[in-house]
Amino acid sequence: MVINMKKILIIIGILGISLLFAFLIGWRYKKEKTLISETGTVKYIPLEGGFYGIITDKGDRYLPINLPEEFKQDGLKVEFKARLKKIVTIHGWGKPIEILKIRRIAIYHLDVIDLRGKDYKTRLLALSLQGIVNRKEPRLYVLWESKDKFGNPSKEWLKYYESKGWISYGEISIESALKKYRDEIKGFVVYDPNFRHTINIATTMAGLYDILIAHPDFISMLENLGFKMKEDLRGRWKDKYEAYEWQLNNLFPYCSKDVIASAMPVENPMTHKFETWMVRPIRDYVIMKKACALDLIPSEKMPRDYKLLEKYYRGMNPYAIVLGYPFTPALERPHVELASKHGLLVLLAHATSVDFSIHSQIPAIKTYKQDHVTNVSLKPDKIYIAFAMSDLGLNTMQDRYYGAWDDSKRGSIPVSWWLDAITIDFCPGIVQYYFETKTKNDFFYGAHVAGRIRPSDFPDLESYLERGKKYLKACDLNIVAFSNHGKYDERVFKTYSKILDNCIGFFYGWMPEYELNKGGDIWVFNDKVWIVTAVGAEKDIQKTVQKISSFIEEHKERPLFITVLVVLGNYPDFTFLEQVKKEVDELYPNQIKWVRGDELVLLAKKAKQ
Repeated sequence: MVINMKKILIIIGILGISLLFAFLIGWRYKKEKTLISETGTVKYIPLEGGFYGIITDKGDRYLPINLPEEFKQDGLKVEFKARLKKIVTIHGWGKPIEILKIRRIAIYHLDVIDLRGKDYKTRLLALSLQGIVNRKEPRLYVLWESKDKFGNPSKEWLKYYESKGWISYGEISIESALKKYRDEIKGFVVYDPNFRHTINIATTMAGLYDILIAHPDFISMLENLGFKMKEDLRGRWKDKYEAYEWQLNNLFPYCSKDVIASAMPVENPMTHKFETWMVRPIRDYVIMKKACALDLIPSEKMPRDYKLLEKYYRGMNPYAIVLGYPFTPALERPHVELASKHGLLVLLAHATSVDFSIHSQIPAIKTYKQDHVTNVSLKPDKIYIAFAMSDLGLNTMQDRYYGAWDDSKRGSIPVSWWLDAITIDFCPGIVQYYFETKTKNDFFYGAHVAGRIRPSDFPDLESYLERGKKYLKACDLNIVAFSNHGKYDERVFKTYSKILDNCIGFFYGWMPEYELNKGGDIWVFNDKVWIVTAVGAEKDIQKTVQKISSFIEEHKERPLFITVLVVLGNYPDFTFLEQVKKEVDELYPNQIKWVRGDELVLLAKKAKQ
């Protein structure tokens, strides 16, 4: 009996220990199941008012209940540790989790080549390498000069992209970059320094064949690095017409029909000399997109150029993008007009349009918001003035509005800023930065809707406007500004007013002297207010004040509405704007009210009513 009791106690003890062990294992397993450690991407989910979730690399969806503010960025790559929560949320999306630990993971690593101070032949070599290797994903970035008074934009964008978790970066020499990416390059093409149009032919070849653009001086260096010469363009053609006809027949059929770089100047057509301001660093993007590059004069005064350029344009898809900038500003409008006649969209890209093979691939958001004025109080005895900052295209975006955006005084007075909404396809991260850092006194207005055209020349204006509405909506733009190049065309104004029904009004015209020989008119079409540019600012403060004063003296009616167009290419800063404001206020005490563009339109509309 005693023996049996001992056996029973032993068995009970063993069972107890087994049950305890099983409980501990189960408890630990359950605890481990409630903890997760993953990598994934933060996503903005536009449901139930909008919220942020995390989609793991495995495809699992999690809904963080305590995601830190600095991690609420769409597209942000993260590594995180979290605990599953048994709670019900209103979102109906993903498994609820409590974040225990989270850190950013850079999506891309960029090798950075410093091209500041380098000669043109070195830049061409680097830009061709950049365009080829970035086709797969963003990998190679270059530093470039700028006239920005407050910093170097190409460096500042690196810092911003890194702060968003989109990139990490480190410097690399050109030779090291050539060695690193050698297996992705299929050779090089030698251009003719004595016939510079071969640079454009070489650019087209670089995109199509993944080959580098090389000056003859680089042949030995490249061959020593293991690259083979694939094409030698020296002595191939007698003039540009022969060269670009050959390109039209032999290369253009294989090029992109959605992008063409037709304004890539390589020489002054009269002197055949090259100037540094003719550099078009958009070549990396042109090569990445396998686009065709050329330099022909878009003027009927140069009939051979004009007709040959038309042959290229006729081969492009509707709404294709035309990149570059002519060798002289005198050809800017003819350049836009010829492209418009063929249903193409111009995006000007001058000497600081750099790194767009990177900018165009940054995983930024593509929907932005700005605050809009909806109610205004009109005073019948006032003069209302708005500064409107404007100039060119991609270079303005890259160059931080030529430095004006970096001025610490920005926000001290109301200023309206040019923004072509189609740039979200070319530099969404840059556009995101501007919306993130704007002040209440900053207002964005739309330039050209989406891609620059001359409306009177465009074959299907209504379709262009309908197509552009999605871009205006994405950038939250409710005012559009454009020039019809000095032609008064009521059909155009009525069409814009009809199709762009979400716009509250329009700004019309560049400098008055380039338009209708007068400025400051207020038009109304289809119940939409149009304000014609009244004054074009000069580089000089006193001359600008005098122009504003002259306009006021010539127009005694009140209320009076004035847009002062400020050309960003003159590199104005806020000290300039503040001084203009101060002196005009002193000339007309208690009469002036400085406003944003949306306020000006609403005030003018109220006055017309």
